[in-house]
Amino acid sequence: MDLGGLYKHIVDQNILFSLSIEITTLCNLNCVHCYNLKNIPDRLSLRHIKQVLKEASELGALFLSITGGEPMMRKDIWDVLDYAVKLNFATLLYTNGTLIGADEARMLKETGVYWVDITLLGATPSTHDKLTGCSGSFELTLNAIREIKNTGMGIAIKTPVLKENYSELNRIKNIAADLGIMHIFSPVIFPKDDGNKNPLNHRLTDKQMREYFMQHEKAARINPSGTFSCDFGKVMLAVSSQGDIHPCLNVPYPVGSIFKQSFKTIWKDSKELHQIRKNAENPCQSFIKCPYKYWCFRCEGLAWLEKKKLFVPDRESCRMAHMRKQVEKETPNKRI
Repeated sequence: MDLGGLYKHIVDQNILFSLSIEITTLCNLNCVHCYNLKNIPDRLSLRHIKQVLKEASELGALFLSITGGEPMMRKDIWDVLDYAVKLNFATLLYTNGTLIGADEARMLKETGVYWVDITLLGATPSTHDKLTGCSGSFELTLNAIREIKNTGMGIAIKTPVLKENYSELNRIKNIAADLGIMHIFSPVIFPKDDGNKNPLNHRLTDKQMREYFMQHEKAARINPSGTFSCDFGKVMLAVSSQGDIHPCLNVPYPVGSIFKQSFKTIWKDSKELHQIRKNAENPCQSFIKCPYKYWCFRCEGLAWLEKKKLFVPDRESCRMAHMRKQVEKETPNKRI
């Protein structure tokens, strides 16, 4: 089977492939880099969530990401997961793990959750707990990782790379290796969804970013075409805890609301989504002449939060592309 050809067909035909749903903004931690807005009451009831999942399933979606906030804080989380699995979604749970013990891990397995991503912000209690704002969170998170691993479920450690935990990345790799699980690093840090820039204070310095690309992203591809684009809004959608529809959770650009239209109607008829799909062939207005386009893996969420525009350059993507080009030039035999 030509999976590449199949996916290209899905993209070309704008077939919904994956859905992310933010079932709550409530969280028991206070992470320094978090983009979520706190103290906003959730508007999605279990009935609303089930209706969205039903319509997404009817549109053909296969993959579902359940996120928050901390999704385990919803009292009806098991109802949400059970319904998603019954609709045959390959269901992934994003969590900080602090509310998952042996019983919860067993229940996740028995419910049929496909995969769990757990955020680990450091290799030591002092670093992790400082970044989460919660003493004892490191041990709770590590315990959840072990319990989920013991069930045989798929699991990965995810680490937003910050200036405060940069020195511990190799030790985080070792923790994952010792447990026999994947680790995923990302140095992309977003402003808050309202544009507040406080999380950006924790981005890597230029020196750290260059070192990161040299030491931790050697397998990353250089963009060969110079026209890198994301399939946001073409094969994926996201639903916020307020019922707003976004082309991706990282792109809080409103394309509809489930309180005004059905999920299906938004997917098929939203003029904002149609514009995204039209413009996606030319993803950045500066790409033609940009000297860094072959090293650029930009995110439209950064552009939207910085300039309230899509398909324009943003400072962080440009900085990272510049660093990638520098590293490749300095170490040509160790291309990132």
